[in-house]
Amino acid sequence: MSFDSIVKVFCSYLSSGRQDSNLVLNVKVQRWGDDTKYVAKVLTRAFDCDLALLSVENKQFWKGAKPIPLGHLPHLQDEVTVVGYPISEHSISVTKGIVSRIEVKSYGQGASNLLCIQIDAAINHGNHGGPVFNNHGECIGVAFRGVLVRRVEPTSSAKNVLKQGDLIVSFDEVPVSFAGTVPFRSNELVGLDHLVSQKFVGDKVALGIIRAGDFMKVEMVLNTQVSYYDDEHWSSYLVIGGLMFTPLSESLIQEGQCSLGLEAKARYTLPSFKGEQIVILFKVLPNELNVGYEHLNTLQVLKFHGTRIRNIRHLTYLIDRCEDKFLVFEFENNFIAVLERGAAMDTQYEISDDLL
Repeated sequence: MSFDSIVKVFCSYLSSGRQDSNLVLNVKVQRWGDDTKYVAKVLTRAFDCDLALLSVENKQFWKGAKPIPLGHLPHLQDEVTVVGYPISEHSISVTKGIVSRIEVKSYGQGASNLLCIQIDAAINHGNHGGPVFNNHGECIGVAFRGVLVRRVEPTSSAKNVLKQGDLIVSFDEVPVSFAGTVPFRSNELVGLDHLVSQKFVGDKVALGIIRAGDFMKVEMVLNTQVSYYDDEHWSSYLVIGGLMFTPLSESLIQEGQCSLGLEAKARYTLPSFKGEQIVILFKVLPNELNVGYEHLNTLQVLKFHGTRIRNIRHLTYLIDRCEDKFLVFEFENNFIAVLERGAAMDTQYEISDDLL
């Protein structure tokens, strides 16, 4: 297997100096065994599969280069070789392994789910982006790893530690694979969540990350996870004009009183601040004021008169101080309910004492 055609890619962003201008991607490439860096042109970028097609105009770069043949999809247990340049290194890294799984996954920052080959070969920091060869010297894919940070929740332990776009490659010195798995016992793999579950509030975690192409180590202290709901106050509610509002709770989720989308939001995302709740229209009680709004049951109410609702107490505050002729509630999926304020205030209006 010849490495004459393996290149190292350097990427950076340049600004023209104008505050309103877009950043320009600057790419240089370096061949194995050559100290010269050549300017490359980006012909196209495929964000869905996290790949780009480059070209180099300097003919000296192509001298002696040979095309790499492409191979077919490997089978389970087939041997493979991963080639690449570890970060801050000038020599090629070569590791071997076998194909352990073939499935559909999301590629790095890509939004599409595409075919993915999982291998047990070590992929060093910076090796991702390098070719993977079969025993015939044919390229069967491009290596990538890590757990990509797509978003840092404002109330999470990682708020001031991680940034969007960071690539997590180790957890307390344990390497994290591209599939988000870590070694477990002998020749077994489990999800990274297993290591997280072994930690307690107040514990420190050392993370190895790649940020803007550079490897670094960061440390964070785990705090208590803030939830959208607190079942201590699950019975809190507000009724106005026959519309019954209540915070989404674990009890309501278990009873199937919300959509799958709201359940996923409550379980798998974190609130933007402590005390934020998902307020839903729990029931539409029979009343002449709300005729035609029966279909809004279990929808999340997002805004009142254009103001985003923080929790059930905030919604109560906004209604109490509204002096407009009509009460306007905005729900998810662009639904709106409008009640005549005077008539609505004359109907039963209750709030549980623990929210006052």
